Amino acid sequence: MVIRKVKRGDKMGTVKATLVGVSNYDNPRIPNLEACKNDIEAVKDALIKGLCVSQRDIRTLGSSGTVNISKFANELKIASMLVEADDTYIFYFSGHGSNGTLALSETNVRVQEVIELVNEIKAKNKIIILDSCRSGDFMIPKVETLGISELVEEFAGAGYAVMASCGASENSTFYPPENRISLYTHFLCDALTADFIIKKGKKSLEEINELIIRMTDIWNQKGDKIQHPVFRSNITGTIYFPVRKYTPYEKQHIYKDTEEYIIYEIVPFHQSLQKRYIAKVILKYHFVESDIVRITKSIVDDIKYSNVYKNAEQEQRLNGLPVNMIRCHMGYDEQDMVKCNFAWITIWVDDTMDKNNWYGNKKNSEIIDGIFVEKHISYNVLRMLNQQTVPQEEYIKQAKQYLNEIIGCANQFIAQYREYSNGIISENKLVDNVKTLNKQIISLYFKITDLPSAPLRCNSWSEAIQQIAATIHDFTLFYGQKTMDTWSKENRNYLMKATLKRYQQELELLKQKEKELCELPKKSPLNKF
Repeated sequence: MVIRKVKRGDKMGTVKATLVGVSNYDNPRIPNLEACKNDIEAVKDALIKGLCVSQRDIRTLGSSGTVNISKFANELKIASMLVEADDTYIFYFSGHGSNGTLALSETNVRVQEVIELVNEIKAKNKIIILDSCRSGDFMIPKVETLGISELVEEFAGAGYAVMASCGASENSTFYPPENRISLYTHFLCDALTADFIIKKGKKSLEEINELIIRMTDIWNQKGDKIQHPVFRSNITGTIYFPVRKYTPYEKQHIYKDTEEYIIYEIVPFHQSLQKRYIAKVILKYHFVESDIVRITKSIVDDIKYSNVYKNAEQEQRLNGLPVNMIRCHMGYDEQDMVKCNFAWITIWVDDTMDKNNWYGNKKNSEIIDGIFVEKHISYNVLRMLNQQTVPQEEYIKQAKQYLNEIIGCANQFIAQYREYSNGIISENKLVDNVKTLNKQIISLYFKITDLPSAPLRCNSWSEAIQQIAATIHDFTLFYGQKTMDTWSKENRNYLMKATLKRYQQELELLKQKEKELCELPKKSPLNKF
């Protein structure tokens, strides 16, 4: 019996930042803002503490209070030289602003021009943060249509996001009591340094922004200086920041090859103090019921005292205890294991379990020598349905086309939802705007679910595509004209936010599955889209 543990690494770029704070203004009619000098220091500290950005990768402009146009332009030139293609670049500005402009000490610059200049920097993704009055007066282009030759790795997380402190007609304010720091910047720093949003060692831009919105909503309920942050993005998915060492749990994999059968995989499905396994088994010959019982007992002896868990909590709770239940799912080759099509199901439970409950009285089943045995009469039919009907390269090409199309629709849907969240459009307008997208998403979802059986090498990748397509399809449930009466407005918003996070997480999973497919020993058609 072979027992091994597997873990994977992840390559990440560097986070680099330019922080600009303008406190002093040449025009005597424009009041100076002492808080802006404090803002850039606060954001610098938050980036170092909260996102583990190296101090040497943060450049600040405005510590003296004065920022003129030549120094501002020079800093962006320096950034374009220092930032590399796989980096994340953060541009932060604090100062006066109005009517689509940001105020430097002696002149104004257009917000749209700044966004375009930052977007030209060759980082994979960029975050533009604006803390100034009327900072929400900007637009960003739609996400480009994804090409069939693109891998998920190339476009997931790529693009830029703009975070603005308030709407196009609102003013930014300061955080009391001393007003030493801008309100939005205060919330930004709190969100950047919050530990409770860390998941698997990472923070996401989505959750950082959501936390800022929550804090601002609470503030708006208390006072009269109300501001509503604006968030727009053309990033497919979100940006993840690795902030803490994370070691994934290393699940044991048990494999045993005998003359009659192969233990292909042990899947734990423990509950409370019950230790339970599913054993996927490849039979080398066709057996009668008595042989299946004998093989089941042999497998029970093999794995009864083994230790396979999904996570460390299960291991701590159950380690060293004997197994209470083992289900054997038996087929005849790897295709059966991958497609979960089994000729036989057997169940063994110990005396602590309710055998009547687990064994039951199913058709085509019987209990032989204390083992529940069920023969699946539909095995051969399902076997034929699971047969590969198209060449692998053709399957990948078709699946990839549908995937990119439905992700493109998802990006457009999310952009409309962001405008609703920003308070720019009403919920009814959102529903109207996504009407055509809903139809396209539903059509693509069914095309993906109707794809022929995936080749074995593609199965895990194919399942990830099916999963993310189902999640994107959920968007249509929350903001479709036929389902508006299903949930309250608050529930719709909550469900959409939860589904959006799930979509972003599944994009990361899809990246990993795609990478695994490309790294298989045999040359993969994925490399030649």
